[in-house]
Amino acid sequence: MKETFLKTITELIPDELIEKINSKGELYLVGGGVRDFFITNKVRKTELDFLVIGFSLDELQKTLRHYGTAIYVGKAFGVLKFFPKGNEKFEYDFTIPETRGCELPEIIVDLAQRDFSINAMALSLKTGTLYDPFGGRSDIEDKIVRLTREGNFDDDPIRLLRAIRFAAQFGFRIEDRTWEDLCRKAEKIKEASAERIREEFLKILMLPDSPSAFRLMREAGLLKYILPELHAAYGVKQGGLHQHDVFEHTILAVKYADSDPRVKLAALLHDLGKPAKRITLPDGHIAFYGHDLLSVKIARRFLQELKFPTELINDVTTIIRYHMFSYGFSDKGLRRFIRRVGVERMPLLLKLRFADSMAQHEGKTLRDEKLFAKRVLEEINRKPPLTVRDLAVNGYDIMGTFSLQQGKIIGDILKYLLSLVLDNPELNKKEILLQAAREYLAERNMKTKIGGGLGEHSGI
Repeated sequence: MKETFLKTITELIPDELIEKINSKGELYLVGGGVRDFFITNKVRKTELDFLVIGFSLDELQKTLRHYGTAIYVGKAFGVLKFFPKGNEKFEYDFTIPETRGCELPEIIVDLAQRDFSINAMALSLKTGTLYDPFGGRSDIEDKIVRLTREGNFDDDPIRLLRAIRFAAQFGFRIEDRTWEDLCRKAEKIKEASAERIREEFLKILMLPDSPSAFRLMREAGLLKYILPELHAAYGVKQGGLHQHDVFEHTILAVKYADSDPRVKLAALLHDLGKPAKRITLPDGHIAFYGHDLLSVKIARRFLQELKFPTELINDVTTIIRYHMFSYGFSDKGLRRFIRRVGVERMPLLLKLRFADSMAQHEGKTLRDEKLFAKRVLEEINRKPPLTVRDLAVNGYDIMGTFSLQQGKIIGDILKYLLSLVLDNPELNKKEILLQAAREYLAERNMKTKIGGGLGEHSGI
């Protein structure tokens, strides 16, 4: 087993570095790297964690710097980020243990501080010895997620989400006592920082079987504290073409969504206004009027609370806002719709529609969705003028031609000209647009005169 690890690891980290550390102390591969080997029989090449015994943090940094870049994550935590020469795209954590006067071997002390048995294994890259004090290898064989000790959720509440992520990621079952402790302490997730919840939530969204994770989060009571609107969506029937209630439809939409985080998040949030907007019509049909607008508010609040970047928030809320579009656009209407959404956001909106449709009725062919996407892409490829920047004239042309100064009127003219070319792209020629601007100003000034006096630009 040691040979299998070393063969892969020496392709990523120089064997000379391994030998240098082992000559003075001992180097271990710990945590997820060992876990994943026993699950997949492969050593992953990214996000490996190493433990080093026999070095101070400063000594370790000095040694690592001969073979790449080593920077402190936080000196108080005893962690260095290492980027090896020639493999700078990979980063690895090198840690020194905190023994705090314990008489147990340092490697055992370190493993005892880890969250779950499957993550509490270490392989010595010096002797080839596997350290597995909590039965992690056995739990992998039995497909179980188990705490290493009681109190782990109290020490770090983000482990509540990690337990569920590992169960969904590997198809494991959460061990009974661990599950009971998780359910009992679900409210503690409120103590975790927004940034850490965000990162863990994104990892869950990207899982191939993310629906299993969301079902576990609801059953455990975690959703009530992270995304209560999704918790409230459970059991809310939709009727019509929908096979599922709002909760199940939503988590399936996430599963089918493109891997772009913006599309995953939009799929998660696009229908969360439905529970509050649900009504039954006189004919017995169910409706959710205005749920898209309420979903935008819910999405913005959720994304802001978890401190997502503003640009991402704007992208996600925009495609949620317009996700209820129909396919019956005229050519003019389609160009106006593309302009409202934004050319760069249209692919995101189309991907959301695909996921939404697939989650309505699994096995759906998506014929209409594909035909509409083809039409949209063809229109975009024709490069029609969709924004003021696409016009054949600009503000300087307007100011120079009509002796106007910069101000609101320039924006008004450009918006008017854009409305003309959205309907008729062939009008996007400088001479035609300047003549249209002249007519617009003449009509504007005439209205001003009728209203009781010469306008500011009445000389034109």
